[in-house]
Amino acid sequence: MRFRAKFSQENTILLISVSNLLERVGKAAIFFLTEEFIRIAVVTENSDLPKLFCELKSTNICQEYRIESQSGNSILFEIGITHLSGALLAGKNAPMCQLKLVKRNERPFLCFESRVSMCVSLYPV
Repeated sequence: MRFRAKFSQENTILLISVSNLLERVGKAAIFFLTEEFIRIAVVTENSDLPKLFCELKSTNICQEYRIESQSGNSILFEIGITHLSGALLAGKNAPMCQLKLVKRNERPFLCFESRVSMCVSLYPV
């Protein structure tokens, strides 16, 4: 199973807005990734609360998008929305961010990478 998506700063900010909306509804989100779409669902335990479903076209959000799996090139996982929001907020100033699936100690992890170059000038006091 392989997954990697790269997106611009503008789309990172868009995803931050989406994650903020998700946080208002629930604590966890279910992601269903296919070659064409990124589908996100939040189903609350309380049937009186609203449900939320979001579908994003991968070519509209990502500059690079690669997915491979034995399940018809689709991947399903659940993630805590606060963790997702925190990762996205950490990368909001980066020109490009990357989300990828990695394997550590035989367990899959979703890894978020962002890099910001900074120039620091030191002045004598």
